[in-house]
Order: sequence, then C-alpha cells, then structure tokens
Amino acid sequence: HNFVSSGGGILLIGEYGGYANNDTYLNQIAQMFGVKFNRDMIVDTQARLNGTEMDPKKALVCPIVDGIAKHEVMEGIEKLRLELSCSLTAGGHAVPLAWTGATAFADRDFNYTPDEGEQKGNIIFLAAVSYGAGRVIFMGDSSLISNENMLDPNHAKLGLNMVKWLGRGGPVSYTHLR
Repeated sequence: HNFVSSGGGILLIGEYGGYANNDTYLNQIAQMFGVKFNRDMIVDTQARLNGTEMDPKKALVCPIVDGIAKHEVMEGIEKLRLELSCSLTAGGHAVPLAWTGATAFADRDFNYTPDEGEQKGNIIFLAAVSYGAGRVIFMGDSSLISNENMLDPNHAKLGLNMVKWLGRGGPVSYTHLR
C-alpha cells in the first residue's frame, strides 16, 4: 500500500479457478485497491480460436476478445487471446482495461455451462488503478504475456505498455520477432 502510494508500480497476475490458491494471496493485496481476483474461469461459447477443433473444451476457454478500453496500457491493441483466465471484480477507482464479449460467462463450478448466478457477458479480466503517486495492474491470465502469445504483436505491445505505464512513462522499446 505504502509502496504504491509513494510511486511504486505492481503487476498482479492471477490464473483461472484460484490456481494454487493464488487468488487468496493476490486478493490480500488487490482488495486494498478495490479489485478482486475471482475463483472462476472465463468460458466463451462462441470462442474464435483457430486450431482447437480437436479439443472443443479448449476452444471454450481460449477466446479471442476485443473489449479494449481507451487507456495508455491498451494503446495500439486491437484484440487479445485468453487462455484459462479468471475474472476480476473492479471496484473503487479501478478502471477496466479489457473484457469479454456478450457470449462469455464466468464459470464458477467449472462445468463449461452457464449456470444461474454466474456472470454473463462483458467480463473484466484486465484492470488498472492509480493510487497516490503509484500504479497497479491486475491481470486474470498469465498467458496474456507468456510463451507463444508474445509472438502476437497485440500481446507484445500489451507487455511493453504495462511496463511503461507502471514505470511512469520511461523509455521502453522492443523488436517484434517474426
């Protein structure tokens, strides 16, 4: 709390279903800033990921999303690919940065079926907050900036934008490898 208010930047990365109880530890920090990592998994019945025809369940949990906020962190980004993300509850002064489309739902019982009481549509998975002189980013899916996703210019740009924003605008550069 004091670290952020005095100018520090933190990137908190969650995972679907509270993987390894990470939501417990992350929420001890996140809730200080009005955000909660939910113990669920974002599923989209209209997932548009190519190459998942052999595994229909993977297609459901790896949607391509294009709910992108107008914010420095999201500058130059058109769409993102999720891969087993949890949802976020963004309250207080937190700003949603990216969210799913209307066909997604937050699957709390992991049965790949939208049930009563589960949030449907426009599910937040990336948020940010400015607090005092510092900043925090909350990310519900580590895959956004890992492995093969970094070969996608949208994901590479997201990673750089996050570092730049958390570092208060210092110089950041990259070379896209393709």
